Amino acid sequence: MREVAFIKRNKQKWLDFEQAILGKVKKNPDDLADLYIQLVNDLSFAQTYYPKSKTVVYLNHLAATAFQQIYKTKRTDTNQLSSFFKVEVPYIIRQNRRFLVYAFVLFFISVSLGVLSAIYDDSFVRLILGDEYVDLTLDNIKKVTQWLFTNQVPTGVVLSVSL
Repeated sequence: MREVAFIKRNKQKWLDFEQAILGKVKKNPDDLADLYIQLVNDLSFAQTYYPKSKTVVYLNHLAATAFQQIYKTKRTDTNQLSSFFKVEVPYIIRQNRRFLVYAFVLFFISVSLGVLSAIYDDSFVRLILGDEYVDLTLDNIKKVTQWLFTNQVPTGVVLSVSL
């Protein structure tokens, strides 16, 4: 097909799409999507058969403008993080509160059983954590307390380490 025939056949369609993209004419989004697909197909055809013509430049410009209109960066609220914690997190917690209650109850029961077992049975901690780890932890505690009492450490340092 000659370029002139190609232009005559599709000119009105391109002009309609251009008017819709520039906002001069309101179109149904489905129609716009169809026109965009046809435009890109016409651009491909023109690039294949008329690579150095002004038609390719025009169609490419039209397709680029449409793409930028569709996918341009939208302005977002500057406080998205605070909005996330103020709106979305409470909403998700409210939706799943039953499961959260089950999880907290199971957690606190497990912790309570562990604490009670450690209080009433001295060997329980060593059974769960292992003798080597418990001994290492006790040695580290002794070293730190000895260092704290032998060296004059300002109260601020002790508070910053303990926090």
